[in-house]
Amino acid sequence: MTAATHDVFAAEDDRRRVVIIDDDPTGTHTASDIDVVLRPDTAAFGAFLRGPRKAVFALSNSRSLPRAAAVAMVAGIVEQARTAAGATGDELAFLLRGDSALRGHVFPEMEAVLQNTSGLFVPAFLERGRFTRDGVHHLSVDGRAVPAAETEFARDRLFGFRSHRIADWVDEVTKGRWRARTIALDELREGGPHVVRDALFDAGPHEVVVPDATEYSDLETISAGLLAAERSGKSVVVRCGVSFATVRAGLRQRTIDDRRLSGRGRLLVVCGSVSETSTRQVSALGELAERRIEMSTDAALGGCPALVGELTTRIGEELATHGVAVLSTERTAHPGPDTPAVLLDAIADVVSAVAPTVDSVIVKGGITSSRVATDGFGARRATVAGQLMPGVPLWLLENRPFVVVPGSVGEDDALRRLVTAFSG
Repeated sequence: MTAATHDVFAAEDDRRRVVIIDDDPTGTHTASDIDVVLRPDTAAFGAFLRGPRKAVFALSNSRSLPRAAAVAMVAGIVEQARTAAGATGDELAFLLRGDSALRGHVFPEMEAVLQNTSGLFVPAFLERGRFTRDGVHHLSVDGRAVPAAETEFARDRLFGFRSHRIADWVDEVTKGRWRARTIALDELREGGPHVVRDALFDAGPHEVVVPDATEYSDLETISAGLLAAERSGKSVVVRCGVSFATVRAGLRQRTIDDRRLSGRGRLLVVCGSVSETSTRQVSALGELAERRIEMSTDAALGGCPALVGELTTRIGEELATHGVAVLSTERTAHPGPDTPAVLLDAIADVVSAVAPTVDSVIVKGGITSSRVATDGFGARRATVAGQLMPGVPLWLLENRPFVVVPGSVGEDDALRRLVTAFSG
């Protein structure tokens, strides 16, 4: 076959239903009119397959889990989806949507989908200035493209790394178990989809193909090459950022006019993320920042029995008096490996207590969003309505507006603008 006459496919040419396994709730950055299964099980996938939509997000939240638990979670989701597909006669394609800053259990989760196979890794999130060029993944920092290894994400307590070149990063994070085959940008653009197809065919077990990509047209080329390889019988496990997931699943973005949000009742703002971006955004809330209800880390770690009741009362008073309440963790990095989980448990307990009095929600932090939605509001499914600003999706939890603001996303005034939109 030659690229001139064959094997150039678009996502709509593929009849398989697409399950996007998302390692935290921020994979819906660029999607609209799609459901998110917050508590995956066979029944939930059965409901998806009986419906009209081609793709669905399934939240694993695995980035917040230890490695073994993350692998078990992903493997379980794959098994549940395949069981449901067996009952409906559908064919499935899986995408592992992960962090565009190179964090997460990337390769163990790929092996949880399919053992001893080749991979495709496309971490781009173009709307946030995150792209791969010259074999180096870059992130936008203050409007400047910076190698990921030089950003705060490379210093992550669990997923930190030192390597600049993506091939070296693969070797570093897998301790040599996987190796990378890169495709330069010029090669991709000159050769088209067949370059990706051929690279995937040549890749052996535990070898991942990592193409450069700086524009959506590059992602479309990569997607066409992936589909060509798969149609010719090659098994490939895909790990990607949100931009490639959007292209491969045939999703569309829609910007929501935030003026439609005014008058949505009592608003709860929750900030669990302690990234530098999050702290600046909380500070920019002005008077609300001064009135915010801050959860004591020491009290949460000490299992203070009065903590949840005290915070619940204070939130109720703020909602009754001002219509807006802000709950946040302390604005310092969390010491100790168990601290984030303990704080998230406490946040979920507080939100669960105040949920009946809340009409709209804004949550800062991906993993925080997951816990607030599932354990705070008891939701099993959400629908993505669109984006309120680049990288900030609006979910609907049984028609309750629920805004997911990833920890590293948004300008300093993002939270303030969102609160203003809701409060009118």
